[in-house]
Order: sequence, then C-alpha cells, then structure tokens
Amino acid sequence: MRNRNAFFLILIFTTIVYSNSFSASWHFDDFPNIVSNKGIHISDIGMDSITKALYANPINNNKLIRPVAYLSFAINWYFGKHHVFGYHLINLAIHIIVAFVLFLSILILLRSPNVSVAYKGDEYCIALLASVMWSIHPIQVQAVTYIVQRMASMASLFYILGIFLYLKARIATSKRKACLLVFGIVISYFLAMVTKENTVTLPISILLLEFLFYQDIDKLKTLKRIRGIGIFSVFIAILLVAIFYKVEWSSLISGYENRPFTFTQRILTEPRIVLFYLKQLLIPINSHLSIVHDVKISTSLFHPIMTLPSILCVFGLLGIGISQIKSRPLVALAILFYFLNQIIESTIIPLELIFEHRNYLPSMFLFVPIAAGIKALINFYYKRQSIVAFVVVISTTLAICGIGLAAYIRNQAWSTEESLWMDAMYKAPDNPRPYQNIAGIYKDRGNYEKSMALYQKSIGLPNVSNTSISKSKNNIGNIYWLFNDSQNAMRFYREAVAIDEGNRLARINLASELIRVGNYALAMQEADKLLAIDQSDVRHINLKGFILYKHNCFNDAIRWYKKGLSIDPSNWNLLINISMALSRTGAYRNANFFLSKALLNHPKNIYIYFAYIDSLYNESNKLKIENILDKLFTMFSIDIILDQLSNAKRMENSIPFSPDITAKIMIDKIKRYRNEE
Repeated sequence: MRNRNAFFLILIFTTIVYSNSFSASWHFDDFPNIVSNKGIHISDIGMDSITKALYANPINNNKLIRPVAYLSFAINWYFGKHHVFGYHLINLAIHIIVAFVLFLSILILLRSPNVSVAYKGDEYCIALLASVMWSIHPIQVQAVTYIVQRMASMASLFYILGIFLYLKARIATSKRKACLLVFGIVISYFLAMVTKENTVTLPISILLLEFLFYQDIDKLKTLKRIRGIGIFSVFIAILLVAIFYKVEWSSLISGYENRPFTFTQRILTEPRIVLFYLKQLLIPINSHLSIVHDVKISTSLFHPIMTLPSILCVFGLLGIGISQIKSRPLVALAILFYFLNQIIESTIIPLELIFEHRNYLPSMFLFVPIAAGIKALINFYYKRQSIVAFVVVISTTLAICGIGLAAYIRNQAWSTEESLWMDAMYKAPDNPRPYQNIAGIYKDRGNYEKSMALYQKSIGLPNVSNTSISKSKNNIGNIYWLFNDSQNAMRFYREAVAIDEGNRLARINLASELIRVGNYALAMQEADKLLAIDQSDVRHINLKGFILYKHNCFNDAIRWYKKGLSIDPSNWNLLINISMALSRTGAYRNANFFLSKALLNHPKNIYIYFAYIDSLYNESNKLKIENILDKLFTMFSIDIILDQLSNAKRMENSIPFSPDITAKIMIDKIKRYRNEE
C-alpha cells in the first residue's frame, strides 16, 4: 500500500511539472531522427514495417543502432504521425516509471546489511524524497521534453530495472526465483544496450552496489573477489560493445576530424563540464540551463585557468567517494555512480562537449545522501521538540516546490523552436548555434534581412570554429540564391568550402549554382571532390549523374543513377533523374517504370508528377498524360500547382524536366478545373 502511495505521489508531482510540455514542438535532432526519418514512418504493424523501423537510424540504415528507441518512435508515428502529443505522453510515462523503479531500488538498498541499522524506519521517506527530487529536477527536462532523448530516458529505464532486479535477486528466497530475476537482468541489460550505448556500465554499477551494501570490506577475501569480478565485468562490457556495435576503435581518433577540438582538448575540457553539471544539479535554477552552452575549450592545463583546478577537484571528489565507502555508503554511491556513468559520454569519445540529458542516468542516486541528511536533521531536532524540525520540513517542502517550478518554467522554453533558441542565445551569447537556428527561423518566415544579420553575427563571435563559420556562410549563400543573385551566392559557397573543405552541403550548393550558370566543367570538378570525400553518398552520385545529364551524356548519367539507386532504392531525386535520362534516350517504358516507383514511394511529391508529364510528352502518350493530370489535380490544389511550377521555373537548371513543357500541357486542364469550380 505504501509503495502504491509513493507511485501516485511521484505520478502527481511529475505530471504537474510536465503538464505544460505536451504541445512542445519538434527540436534539433528530432527532425533527422523522427520527422524526416522515412524508416519510422510506418503504416502498419507488420514484420516488414517493424524490421524497417529497427534499422531506421539516419546515420546508417544497414546497421542496427539503437533499434528499440527507433521502434518506439515508429509505433508513435503509426498512431499519431507528426503530432507531438503522443510522443510527449510516452516520454513522460517512461520518466514516471523510471522514478518509481528508482524509488523501489533505493528502498531495497536502505534495507541492505551495510546500512539497514542506520536508516531503520526512515527508508520510505528517504527513498521517496530522493526519487521525487530526481524526477522533478529541471535538468531532466532535456531528456523528457526533448522528444528524441527518449533514447536517454528509455535506456535508463532498462538500466535501473536491471539494478532493481539484481537487488530483488539478492534477497530472493528461492533459487528458482533468483534465476528468473537474473535472466531478467540479462534481458534488461540487452534492451538498455540496444537503446543507448552508455548503458554498457550496468555490470560495473551492480558490482559497485554489491561492494557498498552487501560485502564486508574489511575482509581480504571480499576485496580480492570484488577486484576479480570488477576486472571481469569491465572486460565483458567492452566485449559486448565491440561485438554488438562492431566498434572501429580507430574512429575514436578519426571522429575528432569533424570537431572543433582535439582528443587532448576534450580530455582537458570535460572535467570543467562535469563540475558544471554538478552545479546545475545542486543549484537548480533556470539561468544555468540551456540547449547549448558557451564552453571555452581547454588548450592546456592552465588555459582556461580553471582547467587544472577542475581536474584536481574531480579526482578529489572521487577520493572522497572512495574514502566514504565504509563509513557513508550513500555518499560513496552518489559520487562513484555519478562519475562511473559519465565515463562513456564525458571522456574520450568524440561527441559534442556538453548536453544536459547526459545527467539523466548518472544523477539517479545523487539525491539519496541529501534526502538522508534532511531526514536525519528532522529526526535530530524532532526528538528535542525543537521548532527547527518544523523549519526544516517547511524549507524542504518549499525547496521541492521551487525545484518543480524551475522545471515547469524550463519546459516553457521548449515550447517552440524560436523560444528554445532565443533562450539559448540569451544564456550562451558566444555560441553560434542559437544565432544560426534563429536565423533559419527568420529565413523560413521570409525575413531575409534579419536572417542574414544573425548569420553574419554568428561568424564574428569570439572563438567560433571554422566549421561553424562555413555553415553560416553556406546559409548566407542560400539567401542570395533565393534572390537569384548567383554571383554572391557562389562567392559565399566558395568561402564556405575554403574555410571547411569537409562542408559537403556548401560544395553541393556551389556545384548546383555552377550548373545553373552553365559552367559544367567547374561543377564536375566539385562533384569529383565530393566523390573523393565519400563515394557512397547518394547526393554526390546524383550530382555527378546530373552534370553528365546536362552534358547530354545520358547513358553515362544512367550508370551513375543506377549506382545511387543500388544504395538508396527509394530516393525520389535519383528516380526522377534516371527516368528523365531514360526518356531522353527513348526508353520510355523503363522511364515510366522508375516514375511509377517514385510515385508509389512518394505520392505527395509534386515534382514527380511534373517529371512524369514531361516524360509522357516526349513519348506522345496523351492518354496517360490525362491520367497523371487527373491524379495531380486530385492530390493538389491549383494554387499549389501553380506555385510549385513557378518554383520549378526558378530551378530550371537544377532539375531534369522542363517546367515550360509541363505548364504548357496543364494550361487547358487548369482552365477546365477553374470553370468547374
């Protein structure tokens, strides 16, 4: 009954805190992973759709990467498509379950042999207070309201479930029950690993709990046994990662090529970031929280000045954690569990330097000694019938309300793309990403002057990386392209690739603009440079084929398009291009096959209809033209058709079909439809 009450309290507190998050918009990595990820856009729950969803990661759809998370997104998509409510509902449900399982795990730990005497009678209060403080803390908003970070919360669910099952197995009254619980641990570990890789540390965490709460550390045999199991656990964890994810260890170094920091600089910088995380956790105010942060990279032990002190502080905290193993296991657990679970994302792997959702799992036991301290303080003064006990209770209640209010306010920042990035620009004024994202919002609204000003401002920020400058220059080039200013567009595209030769998008844009002005030779040089970077990128292959197409080398173009389709069979751009190339050679039947396939896979892509009409015009197939026109006018309004025809006219040198031919064929049809209306 008490556990049920605890669940409802966690449910009520957490739901109130997140009650304003259900309409929060898509953000940042939500777009490639969910909104634009065709792999999760399933229309049924059949095996083919499930398989498609499991392989839906946008990085490499031939490899299983976080399949459980992508499957959950696919199920959300099946029921609600792009509407965010269902995603937020599931994210919140996961978070509440995690908090409750955390409560149950803390409860069992407080009844373990090494601490049961010290906390007898206070277990329930400490466990509930610690789990509530964790669940309503504003730093968790990024892992809950940021939809794609279900990867972090769901992985943590399986992780804490594994810990809970271990604790239950530890006190199981029969071998059969213990074996079933151990099997559950294995399943939980597997599900955690295939949801997010940072959960590889679970065996070591279980070992830590065993050592702190169930072993007599004064015995030499215990120390030897723990050491042996520890080495074995680390070995198994590394082996599982290597086997399951087929880790290319060289990528740990090569991954730094696309980062504005080196391996050494990351190692020097991360201690400062981890201490900043702890500051966010211990002082939960909104001014410390943002989607991005200004982080000055440590280039040596003395620059910035806090680099060496931060490193020493981290080792000092670890020393405190180790020193408290026997006398204060809860303090040791909070410190050692936190740093253990920061190892994957906050050390050598070339990830971005800082993200708040990385604290979701590490912070789980951080509030246990705080809750225990509060309860001890209340007990101490309550026995003396002092008013101080009442003050502590009121202060704790107000603190919890304050933490919850901070999370509620933090959720408001996530309500829209603009509110999130405006918040970030205010809190991280030297970080270029907020300026770039707000500039993109203004660009989409047609406010090109403000957009360009923000891109220019991002370029002039202190310590901005070449990668970021290149990105902004490419986007400025895109604005000039919208104004048909080829000279300035190409100038900024060239500057973008000169600053960052690895900026593929800028090079593709430069090549496309060279095609637009008829300079096919230089465009081909850019295409060849792109292929030298990556021969398997279908964008590079398609570009090469299109330049050959514009050179009237249709058969050569077809060969390149076929190569691209062997990598991405449903790519609408390749399907249009190969069909038009085949049409130009007179292979109309084959052209129509690829266009039919394109329409089947992308029924709402209006450019496929335009290309189909062009191809059928070359074939002089009037009957089929009428069929395609009927489908086109059924699918789209006349205003949309005319608007997209006008847009196609502007892109005439970057598309394979003729907008003039398409418009000419449609004139009578449009007149007839308007008369019918």
